[in-house]
Amino acid sequence: MTNAYRMNALRGNPSPAVPQRDKSANTATVRVTPWRAFRRAMFALVGVGVFVGGGFALANDPTLIDKALTSAGVSTETQYKVVGDSMEPSLHDGQILRFPKEASKVARGEIAVVDMPLSWQYAGGTSGTVVKRVVATEGDSVSVVAGALHINGVQKTGLNPNCKTSADYTYTLQSGEVFVMGDNQGHSFDSLAMLCLAEQPESKNFTIPTLNVKAHSANPLVKDRA
Repeated sequence: MTNAYRMNALRGNPSPAVPQRDKSANTATVRVTPWRAFRRAMFALVGVGVFVGGGFALANDPTLIDKALTSAGVSTETQYKVVGDSMEPSLHDGQILRFPKEASKVARGEIAVVDMPLSWQYAGGTSGTVVKRVVATEGDSVSVVAGALHINGVQKTGLNPNCKTSADYTYTLQSGEVFVMGDNQGHSFDSLAMLCLAEQPESKNFTIPTLNVKAHSANPLVKDRA
């Protein structure tokens, strides 16, 4: 203690503050209690479990990858392989079609990939997914005259003497229905083929529900066979 400090104390003058040295490090320290440590460890284990479990699910259901990307707003696409010659000369057997993911309505003139309805499976003795062209949608009328298909009164195909549909039969497509055909007429199992099976056919037997449309586009990207 200095003499000046003693004199100030005797006079009653306030003593200047004595600076103190800060011995702590210049960092922020978080104290982790045993309970917090346990909780953090549990969160870490749960995170690992979700990651591993998610990987297992994706390995067993690859479509989950696509769903995950879609939900995250990532642009995705689907691809399908052309089998057969029903879409000649537009598409050829073995080609790969790549369709953008889109939420737009199915439009006339588009190429579509559709799941075959049960009526088609029973009639054709086959099942699966087919590639066809959409020739009529909601509000369009389809009729057959001498076996030739007419869309909104305009003839679209040649005569077909084997078609059983009555000449006075006309049907207007309802909401949620599309009429599809192969470009290679005479070599395609499609809506027209189903329509011609009866004189007075039921629409459910020759139209395709839009829910069965898996992909559609006016100009899908075409990749030649591998």
